[in-house]
Amino acid sequence: MSINEQKHFVTSKAEEVLKQSDALFRALIENSSDIVVLINVEGIVTYVSPSITPIMGYTPEKIVGKHALVLVHPDDLDRMQILFQGIFQSPGKSLRAKYRLRCQDGSWRWFEGVGTNLLDDPQAGAIVGNFRDITERKRTEEALQEEGQRFRMIWEAASDAMALSDAQGRVLAANAAFYQLYGYKPEEVLGNTFAIIFSKEQQAWAETQYKIVFEGERGNVPIESSIQRADGTQRIVETSYDFLVHDGKRIAMISIIRDITDRKELESQRDDFISMASHELKTPLTSLKGFSQLLKKRLKKQELTEPLWYLTKMETQIEKLTNLIAELLDISKSHAGKLEYREEVIDIDALVRELVENLQPTSSSHTIRITGTSQKKVVGDKDRLEQVFTNLITNAIKYSPEAANVAIQISSTQNTVIISVQDDGIGIPQEHQEKIFERFYRVINDKDTTFTGFGMGLYIVHEIVQRHKGKIWVESTEGAGSTFYVSLPTQE
Repeated sequence: MSINEQKHFVTSKAEEVLKQSDALFRALIENSSDIVVLINVEGIVTYVSPSITPIMGYTPEKIVGKHALVLVHPDDLDRMQILFQGIFQSPGKSLRAKYRLRCQDGSWRWFEGVGTNLLDDPQAGAIVGNFRDITERKRTEEALQEEGQRFRMIWEAASDAMALSDAQGRVLAANAAFYQLYGYKPEEVLGNTFAIIFSKEQQAWAETQYKIVFEGERGNVPIESSIQRADGTQRIVETSYDFLVHDGKRIAMISIIRDITDRKELESQRDDFISMASHELKTPLTSLKGFSQLLKKRLKKQELTEPLWYLTKMETQIEKLTNLIAELLDISKSHAGKLEYREEVIDIDALVRELVENLQPTSSSHTIRITGTSQKKVVGDKDRLEQVFTNLITNAIKYSPEAANVAIQISSTQNTVIISVQDDGIGIPQEHQEKIFERFYRVINDKDTTFTGFGMGLYIVHEIVQRHKGKIWVESTEGAGSTFYVSLPTQE
């Protein structure tokens, strides 16, 4: 091959490579989801990619030959003219902006674009613009901004103290109610550990507890604690919390703190009154019960059936009053942490079956059925556990007047025994199911007021189960019955 032929071959190959590169570049532009434009030194569009059609509705031919800013929203035009001047005066410079453009159908959409001055580049010789539709993103940003404004209004107007703290417990932000509750100034709180609100003796403990909550799997269960204000006075607060999460990782905690000092004092006064009244009623009631039993024996000897019938009715009411006083005393002791427990190894299957044998004769309307077995033993107070299942079974009978059966099932896992008590009664509305274990809480049914009670039984049951390191929960559908579950750890 001669030198001229070699030069021709090299030139041909170079042109072929350039054509292939140009075809590849054009294919990339024409298939891009972004809109690409070329603008000459007079600001006229000399090229626009076909992607403009599905996004804005125009064909490229309708845009080529027009000024680059002809579609810009009037409110954005001055800003875009200044930006264009900046690009034209600075070869090689790139500038980014957000603006609105008018679409073929007359609507306005938000775009984010980058313009680069390549007028001095021999291959480009133009301002190269690349812009994309960000309308949905802009709407989302505006919605988040509105939510943020509403949040800030709630944050500042809230009567409860609110604080934002990081993983180390440093306070990042707090509202006015926070400073009012604790008596500190913002400069004393922000950037410092939240433990400042505790006495010096409790601060290390508080920081440890914070770390446990922040890193743990505990649900959002309100926490009661005693805190110390800046002036040294003590208050009792209840704290609810949630977390800010980014990429699946907790980055901050939002705490809502309520001063419950006055409420706790009222509760204490109420408990003192309940305890005192129960003790005062217990003595005359015991005497009344003894005298009624003595009178009953005499009436039986004399075979006076009519007064004996009335006396039996009276004894029934005495027994109800005795049980009520016992529940009041249990509540008072439980709330004060003084409810007594005796620990022993218990055959849970035998306990439940024996209890059912004793309760069945007292109910002529329902058959109490037991299925399953656990063959497990638990450690606890036998009398208290009997109290738990007696309450659940009698409740099942009481709240299913139209049904004929109560079903008890015993099952187990490796380390747990589970006893369920199911009825086909009136059920519990969903909104009440998390509250029925609270003290004195009753589900009020406007349609039916035949079910009496004071909202103490399930509270006591819950306290006893928790004391045995167990769990109790309910599954219920209104009008279709309820199932109460008790899980207890088995003997190791």
